[in-house]
Amino acid sequence: MHSLTSSLLKRSVSGFITMLLLGVCTTISAHDFEAKSNGTTIYFNLAKGGNAVEITFQGSKPQEVNNEYKGEIIIPSAITVEGKTYPVTAIGEGAFQGCDELVTIHIPASVTSISDHAFLNCKRLTSVFYNLPASQVFPISETTFLNVNPMIILNVPESSRLVFRREKGWSSFTNIIATDQFQSAPTLSATAAHPIDLSVQKAAKKAKAEAAEKAEKAAQKELEEKEKAEKAAKKVDEKEAKKAAEKEAKKKDKEAEKKVEKKAEKAAEKEAEKKAEKASKKSSQTALLVPSFMKEAAESAQPATPAETTAPAAVPATVPATSVAGPSSGPSAGPSHPQELTSLITTINNSLPKSMGAGVGITEEKLTLEDGFVIMPYSVDEDMNPNIDALLKALGTSLENNDIDKLLDLNNPQNRQLVKTLAKTNYGLKYRYQASKHPDLFVQKVVKSEDLKKY
Repeated sequence: MHSLTSSLLKRSVSGFITMLLLGVCTTISAHDFEAKSNGTTIYFNLAKGGNAVEITFQGSKPQEVNNEYKGEIIIPSAITVEGKTYPVTAIGEGAFQGCDELVTIHIPASVTSISDHAFLNCKRLTSVFYNLPASQVFPISETTFLNVNPMIILNVPESSRLVFRREKGWSSFTNIIATDQFQSAPTLSATAAHPIDLSVQKAAKKAKAEAAEKAEKAAQKELEEKEKAEKAAKKVDEKEAKKAAEKEAKKKDKEAEKKVEKKAEKAAEKEAEKKAEKASKKSSQTALLVPSFMKEAAESAQPATPAETTAPAAVPATVPATSVAGPSSGPSAGPSHPQELTSLITTINNSLPKSMGAGVGITEEKLTLEDGFVIMPYSVDEDMNPNIDALLKALGTSLENNDIDKLLDLNNPQNRQLVKTLAKTNYGLKYRYQASKHPDLFVQKVVKSEDLKKY
């Protein structure tokens, strides 16, 4: 028991001393090795795994003031410490940072990694010789050669030139030249920067590197899981969004259908209203009349009875008219009319042909007068009374729009006199013609006296 306690105590003391030495050494210097090259001291740290080294700076931070590296520097391909050789495989972060007196740097093919800010602010650096095969060219950060001479020349092997031109970071060099003039990379004899057990440092660095690698893998795994979860969530969101969009589209389609239906209903209602209004207007402007001669013919054909004296509801009564005959026609019954108008119509009637009596029992077709209107002769189908068509033609009549210019030929002096007299005496014109679809009914057109006054 005592022996075990003593052994544990010794180990604890030994560990404490080792940690103390490591702490003291770290305070003294942050680099592990140093070696002379053409009078310039180059500083090294053990690289990942402890079997290689990388170029670094002196002290605990990059050389922004001391300018340890000046002029032309040839980086060795390897260093030897206490009989053990370590290849130089990397240029560490900020290794040459702030060395504004560095002019030329020679990098051997053993270096296959250059970290961020390695040559930051090396403003006088004009040439870089890098003897690297094309198969080993690697990308670098945009900050590796940040704020250096823009005309810096990168000298590389002929076989590597095109690869350097395409690779990230190196492609920013405007002058990449193929050459075979490379300095031989030496192997330098180096010394430890502080008295420590290199095996302990190697183990510590190895453990640190393994921990970093493990942490990196864990972070990568976490990132992959996060991306996987985000993809799954995005898939769910897209599915929900698709459903919502489909639902919204259906809703809009239904609303559009309703709008179309409402629009169609309104259009149908409007069309029906227009038709009804048109029919009403036509009905108000057009009267269906039974001519007096047809009524008289019907009455003479059958004895009159009390039941027959009443006109059928479907056939409206005719407008009573007073015939104005010529000098031989005798006095006319009915209300009196202006003498000027009566005389003019008598003159017109006397000038008409005497052979107008043919057809449907009509004795004559002349102009007649009723209260406030001059009645033009009835017009029927030409097969029934062609003489009426001759009369209408003589008077220049027309069935279109009650246009007085077409109703009467105003080039005829008698017609012009008739229009003037009608307008003067506030009489209008009525023109009646047979309805083509109802041979037993006649349609009446009216031209009011106020419409005649403009003529």
